[in-house]
Amino acid sequence: MRDRILTKVQATVGFVSGVTAPKLVNHKRIYTPKDIIVDIREFYGVQISYQQAWRAKECALEMIRGCIFPLAYGVVDTENDGSWTWFFEQFKNAFGEREEMCVVSYRNESILKSVRIAFPNVPHYACIRHLWKNVCGNFKRTRNTLSDLFYSMAKAYRKEDFDKLMVKVDKVDHRVKEYLEDAGYEKWSRVHSTNSWKKLEFYLVLDIAKQRNNLLYKGHIEEKI
Repeated sequence: MRDRILTKVQATVGFVSGVTAPKLVNHKRIYTPKDIIVDIREFYGVQISYQQAWRAKECALEMIRGCIFPLAYGVVDTENDGSWTWFFEQFKNAFGEREEMCVVSYRNESILKSVRIAFPNVPHYACIRHLWKNVCGNFKRTRNTLSDLFYSMAKAYRKEDFDKLMVKVDKVDHRVKEYLEDAGYEKWSRVHSTNSWKKLEFYLVLDIAKQRNNLLYKGHIEEKI
């Protein structure tokens, strides 16, 4: 993977914090911004400033405190069918396929294809935050009214509670009900999940670079190092 990184180096604060976080789990270990600068230069061939290293460390600490912690990450030139298939194949080689395993993503077409190739027997769910974002984009007039209903449905433990909430959604905007039906209740609703782990939370943790940058910046600004 290192060769792929060095072919087109575009390090971000999010990326640096992602590779830094594992070294900060042990709170007794002293790992300074200067140490980060040395590690990034030696391993990735990129020179970063002290301020950038400090920001990355702060972001990494915030990730750990908030329990946002990567199991694996990949760095590629662009997100497409090939890069996502490569990522999932590498992940499968390292992690394997385990009981009660599932994939949660924002349902990008390349991710859908790649998961079917690498993990054909693993259930693939939709991130409810991204699903709700799509609802807001398609049905702007009713988004404020339906927000609490949607998240309550997604987290409901009993089908009768889910059904009552969906009736309310239908009364507000029938189009939203149809949209959520087309998305597949089993893809985002806890009570309809085919996975027996009913405490499953359908939140996306796949794209760690965006997660890291969101901790540092408002909006979707990505600082190049």
